[in-house]
Amino acid sequence: LTRAISGMEIVVGSTQDEPLATEADPRFPIYNLDVRTLLKERLRKDSHHSQSFLSPARSSFRPFAKQDQKKHACIYYDESGEGDQIGPIHARLIDNLVGGFRSWAKERRRLSAFQAGDLQDCDAVFYLASNFMSDNPEAFYRELVPFLQTHSVAWFNYKFDSFYDYYLKQRFKNGFDPILFNIPKILQADAPATLDQPDPGFYRIFHYKGETFEKLARFDPVTHLYSASPELGEVKILDQKKIQILAQAEHSKSHAKTPYVVAQDLTQGGRLYYFADLPFSYNHYEDRSLIFSDLIYDILKEPTPKRPPVALVRLEDVSPEVPTEYLTQSIDYLSDRSVPYSMALIPYYSNLFTNPMGAWNVPTWQAADRFPDFSGFLRYAQARGAAFVMHGLAHQAGDLISGFNGGTGSDYEFWTWPGDRPHPQDSPEWVYKRLDLAEGVFDRLKIKVAAWEVPHYAASALDYILFGREFEWNYHRGLYFKSEMFGPGDFSDDSLSRMERRERAKSLTVKADYTNFGGQIFPYPIYEDSYGQAIIPETLGMVDFALYRPDTWRPVSTVDDLLRRAKKLKVIRGAVASFFWHPMLLDPKSVYYVEVPGSYDSIGGLKTLKRLVEGLKGLGYEFRSILDCSVFPRKECAGE
Repeated sequence: LTRAISGMEIVVGSTQDEPLATEADPRFPIYNLDVRTLLKERLRKDSHHSQSFLSPARSSFRPFAKQDQKKHACIYYDESGEGDQIGPIHARLIDNLVGGFRSWAKERRRLSAFQAGDLQDCDAVFYLASNFMSDNPEAFYRELVPFLQTHSVAWFNYKFDSFYDYYLKQRFKNGFDPILFNIPKILQADAPATLDQPDPGFYRIFHYKGETFEKLARFDPVTHLYSASPELGEVKILDQKKIQILAQAEHSKSHAKTPYVVAQDLTQGGRLYYFADLPFSYNHYEDRSLIFSDLIYDILKEPTPKRPPVALVRLEDVSPEVPTEYLTQSIDYLSDRSVPYSMALIPYYSNLFTNPMGAWNVPTWQAADRFPDFSGFLRYAQARGAAFVMHGLAHQAGDLISGFNGGTGSDYEFWTWPGDRPHPQDSPEWVYKRLDLAEGVFDRLKIKVAAWEVPHYAASALDYILFGREFEWNYHRGLYFKSEMFGPGDFSDDSLSRMERRERAKSLTVKADYTNFGGQIFPYPIYEDSYGQAIIPETLGMVDFALYRPDTWRPVSTVDDLLRRAKKLKVIRGAVASFFWHPMLLDPKSVYYVEVPGSYDSIGGLKTLKRLVEGLKGLGYEFRSILDCSVFPRKECAGE
């Protein structure tokens, strides 16, 4: 294998804002073709290695087995210095998925810190070989060879050839089974990407269980940044009868195929998996990362859930700004068809920075329960079975414009955009103050909080840790950063009162690198992610308004797009097809429809919700409530 690279994958995530088509999007870093710059800036070796983030203790309730009854997943990753973020971030994403299995504990470990005996407490090993240029400790290979004979090992991306060579020498000494595949080279794109040729030709189509998944390939016309992960390990199989090809990759131009995921069983019970890239780079709804989300069942030897595929619907951005007639029409449709639903309620309404019209002719910062008609609707929704999600405090960032216009429902709350940084006031005290104000509204309305949802899904690492302690379930997708936690140790001890836990948490500090982050689609419930959150999946996205165009950073998502995603999800064990829908889609006079004549009659209104509900039922999904304890266990269900 010629040790040379032409680029490096930088992971990104996606939040729910909609920047203008003319704006640069800093969340899509360039695929750097300058190897010297890359090595200097991203892969520099120095004597300092940042400490891995220590996963804090679980909150007062988590539907897990006791810690001493759990099996242990060890997640190893490359990290050559502070600027090397890919391994630490991707390790979090594997950590998150292991958190979907109650009988497993998990730990992320920097491979360069490996010491003899480290595999003794592992029941399964994942290794993310993200740094092509780093050398792996011989001690790791020495222990991995016998470990592999009786345990599951999943290897991702680079450097498998070096392990293969080491294994070859050891197998003859010990009489171990041979490894019957190798990775002689890394396949590259056929040519550099350009604006006119965003897909220059590489292995970006993936076949798994009869469905196809794809890698992202996008060239930003303004910044000329390319978002893609074109590299792929070329798998050479030495014995076709003894190697399972679990997924295949297809070239986007030549349509040639090559193995993407392979597995080999060893006679003593071990099983070796190889994934030909880092599956989490540039994640999107139909990405090949979903293949790994399914195969982790086999790696961990976990049984398939017995329940049918689950569907969830959430009515989004419910606030006094939404006319109650649209809200009522939405829940009447769902309730009359016995479709359980949740409602993302924004407790405070603000238009301090907007140009109010009509009834909103004065600047407003007011609790939702102070609007009589809206409060009446919420009582009606309670009577019709709504499960309420606390959707931030005001879905805007206080005295900042963060995103668009500073108004409720459009702006970030715990994050600043542009800039992609935490709110300048971010701290435990600031977060708790906002949560207390929001909780006060729910208390006055006598509404129970079923889950928490971060506005636009974006917050700091500190915030996500706090949310994981405050709420049994979080109903959002998170951003995952290279980070580490310092401070009070276990501030969520069951013996502590809520006030004591909060007081202890005030001394919590989190060091995080916010220059890059990872996003992830969870196809099934996650009982504990790397921040300690239990997460209800959101896997399909939303139906977009007609105004959104393909030249924006997130292309338009239609009903057909969501149903296509749901069909692919069905091959994932335990899948949850979860979408959110804005009742404001019912407004025929919305600017989104006005600017696209005829769009309301053709695609808009309630018909989008009807098509989704009926389409998901037709695919075999069964709608459930987020309060259904058979899918989302809760403390109250356990009788505690």
